[in-house]
Amino acid sequence: MKRNAKAQLGFIAGLATALSVAAISSAIAAAPAPAYHIGETTKIGGEGGWDYLAYDPSTHHLFVTRVGGVLVEDIASKKSAGTIPAFAGTRVHGIALAPDLGIGFTGDGKDNTSTVFSLKGLKVLRQVDLGHAPDAVIYDPHSKHGFAFSGDDNLAVVFDPRMGKRLGDVTLDGSPEYAAADGAGNVYVNISDKQKIAKIDAQTLKVTGEWAIGGGCEDPTPLAIDAKHRRLFAGCRSGVLAILNAEDGSLLASLPIGKGADAIVYDPALDLAFVSCGDGTVSVVREDAGKFQIAQVIKTEPGARTLALDPTSHRLYLPVSDQGPMLPKTEELPSRPAIVPETFRVLTVEP
Repeated sequence: MKRNAKAQLGFIAGLATALSVAAISSAIAAAPAPAYHIGETTKIGGEGGWDYLAYDPSTHHLFVTRVGGVLVEDIASKKSAGTIPAFAGTRVHGIALAPDLGIGFTGDGKDNTSTVFSLKGLKVLRQVDLGHAPDAVIYDPHSKHGFAFSGDDNLAVVFDPRMGKRLGDVTLDGSPEYAAADGAGNVYVNISDKQKIAKIDAQTLKVTGEWAIGGGCEDPTPLAIDAKHRRLFAGCRSGVLAILNAEDGSLLASLPIGKGADAIVYDPALDLAFVSCGDGTVSVVREDAGKFQIAQVIKTEPGARTLALDPTSHRLYLPVSDQGPMLPKTEELPSRPAIVPETFRVLTVEP
């Protein structure tokens, strides 16, 4: 009798514990995402457009690529911290930070170069001849390599930003857009004209996989990765966010977002992805009990298409300017609205 009673009590206690754990897990899974809102606007001025940007939490510096160089804004003091110049005065497209190396580097458009600079002093250290016009650039912390993507030549140029040495090219089956590294030696890149993602081995410089995206995705442009849970977030200009398994490329979800997706950031502390679109929206994406959903759509401003994340405060920063009449397509840029001079500013989105 005593053994049976103890067994029954143990079963009841175990069941209660299991139910309690399940209830806690359910509560955590169902916890709502923070409600984001537009906060301060930092007026900067000047002329010309912008492209990618990056944020360094150690210095509170926001790096914004523009015509003629990279604008560096001190977010804490709301003052300019300086400029990383493009030596030929060309339009800078890409920016990547390598905090473990204490450096950053750019993609200098038709200069066919990357400018490497120090994160602390913002001093230009060297220029790397890439041999091709770079657009997006990323840093892979596993190999310590820089990857610069040339949409005109369908390839990735791999280089050592510390030595200023070009290491080789990776030929791609189509025009690359943005890319993401998983920190374990793999680099993933959107192939925009083929609606697929290519997987590159950062050490061997070989393409090890190609996956059709699906889910109604057309013109995949920005890309981000949740390295912990092995998720890829591909933003498609057709108004779709495709979420894929980073191991086998299988499509996990396809969600509606705004038009003109141009940037995605992933916040690992909050398990949230943010997709900024040229139509003036930022979609906040979360996973709840294995299902992905749009937790919030933040109204920003038309043209606020790129963004950067402060992983400490969880704030988002989005550049924008007032828009004028449409300009014709050029060799370097698609048809786009004119930028009204002296209206350039940075929006802050806060949780």
